[in-house]
Amino acid sequence: HMIVLFTCEDHPGDTTTQQFIENENLQWLIGKCGNRYHVLNTKNWGDGSQVTELLKKIQEMVEGNRGGHYEINRDTLQQVEKKRTEQEKKADERRIKNQQLKDKTRKT
Repeated sequence: HMIVLFTCEDHPGDTTTQQFIENENLQWLIGKCGNRYHVLNTKNWGDGSQVTELLKKIQEMVEGNRGGHYEINRDTLQQVEKKRTEQEKKADERRIKNQQLKDKTRKT
């Protein structure tokens, strides 16, 4: 449900986009996005074909997803929320414990 979008400012100097995206982390991200990416040359906005091609890629992606948008399963969402709440509780407990240790250290 995603396309990685690059602009000319995204990569330094004379590096081509192809060279830039050979980075292992970017390859992982692009792979997670179904190997979909698009490059916009922001120095050449007069070229409407860039936007036309991007819209075509978006349309193909939507069709590939049976015309639907991304929707998270309720059970998955509840699990994520529960885990987030648990992590926040643990972080709060650690903050309180650290503060108590600091306070105790100051008193001695």
